[in-house]
Amino acid sequence: MDDSQDFVAALSLVGVSAGSFLAAITRTFEQIPPIESEEQAAKYQAAKDQLDQRWKTHGSSASPDFSKEGMLSTAIGARLIEWEECEDDE
Repeated sequence: MDDSQDFVAALSLVGVSAGSFLAAITRTFEQIPPIESEEQAAKYQAAKDQLDQRWKTHGSSASPDFSKEGMLSTAIGARLIEWEECEDDE
């Protein structure tokens, strides 16, 4: 079983379809402004690290985090990846 199959299986264990999870992440991502500076990227990274640490402290490492904080962390991570890709293109 590859990573994507593991992910879909984990979603089904908690009663979430892959489509609804991705829709929630997309809505969250769209609410986060794109990164426009190194300073803003650093703030986003700090916020993501804080959310991830909170989850590691209170969540289960055995399953993905489907909480609002987990989805926010994922969406912030996507913005950071988007920023890094834009920086690489320049």
